[in-house]
Amino acid sequence: MKKSILSQLYHGDLNPSETIVLLHPRFQREEQKAAQQLERLQDALSVQQNNLLEAYLERQSEATCLELELTFTEAFRLGVQMMQEIQNRDVPFRGSISVSISGGDSSD
Repeated sequence: MKKSILSQLYHGDLNPSETIVLLHPRFQREEQKAAQQLERLQDALSVQQNNLLEAYLERQSEATCLELELTFTEAFRLGVQMMQEIQNRDVPFRGSISVSISGGDSSD
């Protein structure tokens, strides 16, 4: 039986950043290109320059993680606000809505 979203959240089983972004083929290609460029850069730098680069990359990674967390939090709040509007019927209902979700363009 599938766990509820609340149960998955409580047990730490929900991690969209690992299942959606990291597994996306376009992300993997871009990450591989970036790793190759970083390796070339590191080969061209001195030990001291590489230490500075590593420190910079660590700080940049921390900033990116914080940005993603804050973006997620704000998007979640917006989603809750939309649900509240719908529950309160502040948004007029105009019939059914059809939505198509794609896993991404394979030409990317």
